[in-house]
Amino acid sequence: MRGSITIFVLSLLLVGCAGQWVKVSDDETYTTSLYRISLPHGWVKRVEGDTLVLSKDGPDLQKIVVRAAGHKDAFRHIEKESAPDMLPSELSAMFIADLKKESGTGLPSLVVEVDEPADMGGRDGFHIVAGYSTDEGVHYRLTAYGAVSEKGFLTLSYTAPAIYYFDKDRGSFAQTYASLSLL
Repeated sequence: MRGSITIFVLSLLLVGCAGQWVKVSDDETYTTSLYRISLPHGWVKRVEGDTLVLSKDGPDLQKIVVRAAGHKDAFRHIEKESAPDMLPSELSAMFIADLKKESGTGLPSLVVEVDEPADMGGRDGFHIVAGYSTDEGVHYRLTAYGAVSEKGFLTLSYTAPAIYYFDKDRGSFAQTYASLSLL
């Protein structure tokens, strides 16, 4: 009897987790008070607080992450705030520091290859390209954009294993980035 209850509870937990991912419909646009973005067809989405996560084959294989945070919550891991008047170079430095502070994902090994100014949804922002390796030896590539507005700090990133997956879905990320507009 006890084993049956355990299996039943585990089944409910798995069904609940699976239900969080929702298939992106044709020509779907996602809008918040900070941004509007077109979602890639054939992918799935999940909203986690202030973060929209998109994936095609599973988040360990590729994911697009859009995070819209209030200024007070902009850099959670280093416990710093953003401000509407921050320069893109300041935002980039804090974003990189915040990524490196994340634990358990290999991000402490982050090596930044590109750190440059960029337009993000019509605002001055930054663009970084980086790589990192997990404890299991999987090498990931990351490209991210970020910008600040009066309402908060927005980042848009794409992460995938360097071998095969990063290049495979980079076009979907480019289309998603091109559709972004800050409100």
